[in-house]
Amino acid sequence: SQLCTPVADEFALSAQNLRDWHRLVDLAPNGMAVVDDTGHLLAVNDSALQLLGHDGLSRPATLELGSNWRTLSPARRSFWNAIGASPRHEVRNKRVLGISGPDGERRWLSVTTLTIGNAATHHFVVSIDDVTAICTADAEHETALRDAEQALEQARAYQNALNSAALIAVIDRHGRFVDANAPFCQLSGFEREELVGRHYLSLQAEETPRTLAWSILRTLRRGLVWRGQLCEVSKVGQQYWADTSIVPLRNRSG
Repeated sequence: SQLCTPVADEFALSAQNLRDWHRLVDLAPNGMAVVDDTGHLLAVNDSALQLLGHDGLSRPATLELGSNWRTLSPARRSFWNAIGASPRHEVRNKRVLGISGPDGERRWLSVTTLTIGNAATHHFVVSIDDVTAICTADAEHETALRDAEQALEQARAYQNALNSAALIAVIDRHGRFVDANAPFCQLSGFEREELVGRHYLSLQAEETPRTLAWSILRTLRRGLVWRGQLCEVSKVGQQYWADTSIVPLRNRSG
């Protein structure tokens, strides 16, 4: 997935931002949500709701635990307060949080919280991963935190995209477009239908070294996020530079 933003763009909350946030969050391979400083949900995917103990019959208004689920040490109901979010305090970048369910089930969640927008907006992207298998006791928290480094890196890429009301394009493993949002189409000059099936290299300027494409591919195959500036060419032949984050999104088959 390519998350591409014009260098001079500034963050602004709008209906377009909300649509793009929903699309981006739905693409996340882990639990992902966008919230305001009260924990009110602006976008959330099914994986996040499932990890937090929701039954899928209804969608909550805030980023909280499902019915009869509580945090561990101390036991309390509010998940949003437990992860340390407050408009008066800095949000913790990452932590491992234990929760317990109605039948004594326990889960350990790696939670990454990053600010998006500017200081006045108080919006956050929250990434949630299940680390129960590697974190069965309080003493193993540090191990789980180290294993969550890749989740933090991915969350930072989403933070960059959300911060700039991103131009979003989704590219398959062969490098061909499968989707693009309205801002991306507007900047490139192509309609969505014209982009789908087209190879992303066809938008790159002729001066772009072929070695750069291979460098990007090697980075993605290692499961890492590639960041940099790319020179692209619009449909009418106009060149433009874009700050770009390319995030490998994997499903169960890879």
